[in-house]
Amino acid sequence: MPAPPTCPRPKPGLAKLLTYVSTETNDTARLALHVGAVVEPDIAGYERVVTLPACGRCILLSGRLYRYSTGFLRHPRCDCSMRPVTSEQWREGGSSDSPRALFDGMTLAQQDKAFGKGEAAAIRAGADIGRVVNARRRNQVYVAGGYEFTREAITSRGIGQQRGELAKNSGRYRRSQVPRPTAAQLVNTVGEDQAELVRQLRRFGYLR
Repeated sequence: MPAPPTCPRPKPGLAKLLTYVSTETNDTARLALHVGAVVEPDIAGYERVVTLPACGRCILLSGRLYRYSTGFLRHPRCDCSMRPVTSEQWREGGSSDSPRALFDGMTLAQQDKAFGKGEAAAIRAGADIGRVVNARRRNQVYVAGGYEFTREAITSRGIGQQRGELAKNSGRYRRSQVPRPTAAQLVNTVGEDQAELVRQLRRFGYLR
């Protein structure tokens, strides 16, 4: 019996068009909620609502409260939405849809896909989601000697003070000269020793 035909992948031009249409449709829905929030006097702002599956950066923003004048950060095909928040809800601090709650509700496969296997393993070991995700900001990761490091949070304002060996380079703040591995690199280096992983995650500022 012949195998059933497979659906062809969209051509690059069509894929780009579908991405544009999807993004514009979601933007329109968010704009309608935004306008409604502005004209309603009891609304103090909005809460970001993340629908799984989602990328790690969107999950990091889940449950955050924003004034209605704040721009809505999104990427192509982002399907995050916004929930209007009253002044009372604003004072209470929003909902329980925190990044950690979302992460804990995901399967291991979903966690690995959203954050990467190494980063997800670090988060499961107790690492702070924000610190793990932000360590991979654009242009912050570099490779030296076959190991992956990050320039994120190594100034005296971040964990640089904790790491020591501060030196004044370009920029406003002094930077630690001690290389900071990414969370994934620590997972790969340590292996199965969970106690050592926790120690290294704390040493390099991924555990609060």
